[in-house]
Amino acid sequence: MSLPVFQPEDTVQSLKGLIGWFNQNSGDLIQEYRRLESRANYLKRQLEAKHQELEISLREREEARAYLLSVLESLKAGVLVLDHGLRPTFVNRRLTELVGAVDDERAMQLLGEKLADSLRGGDKHFLPLECEKVVQGPGGVMTPVHFIVSDVATGRETSDYLIVFQDITTLKRLEAEAARTRRLASLGVMASELAHQIRSPLGGIELYASLLKETSNGDPR
Repeated sequence: MSLPVFQPEDTVQSLKGLIGWFNQNSGDLIQEYRRLESRANYLKRQLEAKHQELEISLREREEARAYLLSVLESLKAGVLVLDHGLRPTFVNRRLTELVGAVDDERAMQLLGEKLADSLRGGDKHFLPLECEKVVQGPGGVMTPVHFIVSDVATGRETSDYLIVFQDITTLKRLEAEAARTRRLASLGVMASELAHQIRSPLGGIELYASLLKETSNGDPR
C-alpha cells in the first residue's frame, strides 16, 4: 500500500488555513473573554452596592433597636416582655427596681396562676387587661401598681405579651390625703351645724335673761 505524497504547496496552504482558523477563533475567544469580564465587573458592582445597602439596613436596624431599648430603659414604668411560652425576653431596669430579678418562675408569680393559665391556653379575648395589684419588691417592700397586659403581634401564629407595671404609690397617697380632707371637711360642716343648733337656744336664753335682769327687783340671780 502506498502512502499519499504531499506537495510543499499543500502543506503551506494547510498551515495558512490553520493559522487563519486559529486567528479567527482567538478573536472570538478574546471578544467572549472581554464580554465575560465586563459582565463580571457589572455583577461585582451590583454585589458591592447590595452589600452597602445591607450594611446600611443593618446599621439602621441596630440604631433603631438601640433607640428603642434606650426609650424602654428611660421609662418610669416597669416593662416585661414574655414570649408565647410566657418566658421573659426583656426586662427593663425600672421593673428590676420594683420586683427584683425576673426569671421564668418570677414571671409566673407576677402574672398570677389564673392569668398565666389563660394565656398559656391561648385565651386572649380579654386582652388588653388593666387592673391594680400589689407586688413585692427587693427587701419585701410592697408596692401598689397599675398592671396592664396586652398581646404583641409578631407576624407568626403565636403572639408575645407586653406587661407594664406603673408604680401608683404617689397616686394612692394623694387619694388617701384627698379622702382625709373630705372627712375633715364633713366634720367641719357637722361642727358648724352643731354650733348653730347650740347657739340658737343660747341666744334666746341670753335675751330672756337680760329682760329678767332689767325688770327684776332685788338680787338679779
